[in-house]
Amino acid sequence: ANTGFGVQIVDSAANTIGGTTVATRNIISGNTQAGIVLTGDLSTGNKIYSNVIGADPAGTTAFGNGTHGIYLLDGASNNIIQGATGAPVIVSGNTNYGILISDTGTNTNTVTGSYIGLAQGGVSKLPNGADGVRIRDNASNNVIGNATAGNVISGNTGYGISIGRLDFGSANTN
Repeated sequence: ANTGFGVQIVDSAANTIGGTTVATRNIISGNTQAGIVLTGDLSTGNKIYSNVIGADPAGTTAFGNGTHGIYLLDGASNNIIQGATGAPVIVSGNTNYGILISDTGTNTNTVTGSYIGLAQGGVSKLPNGADGVRIRDNASNNVIGNATAGNVISGNTGYGISIGRLDFGSANTN
């Protein structure tokens, strides 16, 4: 575990974290802050593929990050969080939100092929401590699932998907 973020991308484009098979995925868990952070308006075109974020390598036991599983903010746009058949993105067991998308300009990000709040296999609960996916503070045009690739979002302590303003008075913010 790292003291801080597992992976942080600041104003950098076209990076790939993980791969499209179980053998090429990363285990990004147990960090004191968020598992993956993409921040800044130059953070665009990044791909997060088939990683386990907040669980053990098998994706079955919580080993959460200290805040959020994935945090996109401050203008990070046109990024893809995507799982593959047999190798979904697993965002489960994190202390706060599974995925938090926040701030004006944090637009047109896509989340597909993910288990959020569930263990590998998509059947057993492995909850995040707040919402599975939270979109807030003027982030817009983000896509959570589409006609060809959905997500399984269940078992989280908060809502499955929540969209709205800043969480005034909540312990589950940044």
